[in-house]
Amino acid sequence: MENFKQRYKASSGSFFNMLMANNSSVPVVGEGATILSYTDRHAYTVREFNPKTKKVIIQRCESTRVDNLGMSDSQTYDYTKHEDYFIVLKYRYNNWYEECYNKHSDENDYSKKRIIFGVRDEYYDFSF
Repeated sequence: MENFKQRYKASSGSFFNMLMANNSSVPVVGEGATILSYTDRHAYTVREFNPKTKKVIIQRCESTRVDNLGMSDSQTYDYTKHEDYFIVLKYRYNNWYEECYNKHSDENDYSKKRIIFGVRDEYYDFSF
C-alpha cells in the first residue's frame, strides 16, 4: 500500500486540527473521514477508493448533536444519516485535493483539503 503522507504547514488555526492534519491515514470504504477546517471539523464516510488512480469519494454525514452541553468544547454527535453531498478527492503533491469541474475553463480544478481517514468527527468552534 502506498504511503499517503500529508504535509501541512500553518501559522495559526486550531492546534488540534494542525496535529491531526499531519497524518498518513489510508481511506477504507465504509469507514469515517474528517475534513479539518481552520478550527472546525466535518464528518464524512468513505464511499469509494481506488488506490491506482489515488481517488476517493466521500459522503457528508448529517451530524446531529446529541449532548445538552450548549456552547462547549465537549460535543457529541450522531452520524447515522447521510446527506446527498459527495466530494471527489485526488491524492497529488503529497496532499489530498478536491476535484472540481470549472465550467468556465472546461477543465478540472483542485482545491487542497486537510483530511484524516478512519475518524468520523464533527466539531463546531463557537469562539469564531
